[in-house]
Amino acid sequence: MKCEICGEFEGEGQSLTMHQIHCRKKNPNVEVRSREENRAERVPFGSPKQRLNVPDDDEDFHYRRFNDNWSKEPGRILRAQRAGYEIVNDEHMVVGTNEDGTPIKGVLMRQPQEFHKADQKEKQKEVDRVDQAIRGGTLEQQAGDRRYIPKGIEIHSNTSIKP
Repeated sequence: MKCEICGEFEGEGQSLTMHQIHCRKKNPNVEVRSREENRAERVPFGSPKQRLNVPDDDEDFHYRRFNDNWSKEPGRILRAQRAGYEIVNDEHMVVGTNEDGTPIKGVLMRQPQEFHKADQKEKQKEVDRVDQAIRGGTLEQQAGDRRYIPKGIEIHSNTSIKP
């Protein structure tokens, strides 16, 4: 380890500590952090933590990891880019393996919030259509179906969809 004060001395343990004591005497205005302060926060092994985390404090963009699973779904990243996503950085993480043993990479991408909100609104239209069909008893109804829906059955929900 290098001395944090002078940046020249290299040593371990007690020899580094002794050197830093002498460096501090020569350079009293230099602030030195202790070994504990320099150490990253200790996370116990086996403790639950999010491994595929994405930034959640960016109000301008929606972040998502896409799997670059080229053997089963070629062009997935390209399709995401056409939908308005952009690759955030080149740091891809391995999230699995293909059947042939090649890695599946998780690619961090983002898109502007207005695109994300518009996409969610469009997806909700299909959900609303299915909900309406369930409430009306017509889900997957085909010609000739003799469905019996007794009068007086009501489905109540707190959504804005009305039967």
